[in-house]
Amino acid sequence: MKPWIKNSLYLISFLTIGYGISVLCNTQTKSFRTGDITSAFPFDSRWQPEGSPYLDSPLDIEKALNAPFYFLATGGSAYVFRSENDQYVLKLFQADRLCPPSWCTSFISQTFIPNLAKKIFNKKSSQKNLQFSSYKMALEELPTQTGVVYLHLNPTSHHKNTLTLIDNLGIKHTLPTDQTAFVLQKKASRFSSYFKSLLLNNDLDEAKRLLSDFAFFLKERAMKGIRDGDITPRFNLGMLGKSLVFYDIDQLRTSRLESTKLAHMMKDANEMFLWLEKKNTDLILFLKEEIQRLSQEEPTDSLDLENK
Repeated sequence: MKPWIKNSLYLISFLTIGYGISVLCNTQTKSFRTGDITSAFPFDSRWQPEGSPYLDSPLDIEKALNAPFYFLATGGSAYVFRSENDQYVLKLFQADRLCPPSWCTSFISQTFIPNLAKKIFNKKSSQKNLQFSSYKMALEELPTQTGVVYLHLNPTSHHKNTLTLIDNLGIKHTLPTDQTAFVLQKKASRFSSYFKSLLLNNDLDEAKRLLSDFAFFLKERAMKGIRDGDITPRFNLGMLGKSLVFYDIDQLRTSRLESTKLAHMMKDANEMFLWLEKKNTDLILFLKEEIQRLSQEEPTDSLDLENK
C-alpha cells in the first residue's frame, strides 16, 4: 500500500473516531457545557423587575439556590436543572443563542466584513432582548400562569455564593451566583400526561375544569395585550398540583389586541384545538364555548384562579 494512501486512511480513521467520541460525549451530557452558560450582562435597567425580583419568600429561594441543582433537560435556549427539594427548576441561558461571537467585534471582521459582523451582532442582541423581555413579563404580568418566582438577569452582589450544578453524568460544576443569568420557576409536571390520564379514567369534569382555566388564562393575556407564539399543550403546559401553568415562557410578546378579544383568544388556543382533535373532539366545542363566554365577560379586579 502506498504511503499516502496509508496516511490518508489513518487520518480518516482518526477523524471518524474523534467525531464518534464527540457525538457520544454530547449525547451523554445532553449537550450541556458550563462554558456555554450566559453570564449576567452589565447592569441594564430594562431587565430589572419593578419592585422585588422575588415572588416566593427570599429565604426559601436563597435556601434553594444554596443547595445543589440536578440536570433535567436541554431546552431550545436554556439548560434546565431541578432543585434538590424538587420544588423549583433553574433555567440557565445558552450563551451561543444570546451572545454575539467574539469575532464580531474583532479588528479583522470590522475591517473586512463589517456588514456581516453587524448583522450577526444585531441578531444576537435582538434575541437576547426578546428573551429577557419575555421572562421579565412572566414575573411581572403573569406570575400565576408561569410559576416564575425569581429573576436574575443583571449582576448582583448580595448572593455571595455559588450555584452548584450536577450534570447528567453526576459531575459537579460551580458558577458564581451573582454573575450568572438565570430564572427560577416552580417545578411542574407534564400537563399532557395528566390530561390523558383524566380521559382514560373518564374524568371529564376535571378535564373541563382545566380547559376552563386555560381559557381564563387566555383572557388574562388578551386583557394585557400579551401574545405567546408557542402554546403547545404537549411541551409547554404543566401542572402544579392540580393547577395549570405555562412553563415554557421565552416567547411572550406584547401585541395589539386582535380585532376582538375573542379573536385574540381563539388564535392563542389554536394549538390546543389541534391537540384535542386526537383526544376528544367534544372538548373542542366545550373550550370554544368557554372562550366565547369569557371573552364577553367584563374584566374583574382579580384574576386569581383560586378565587374563581
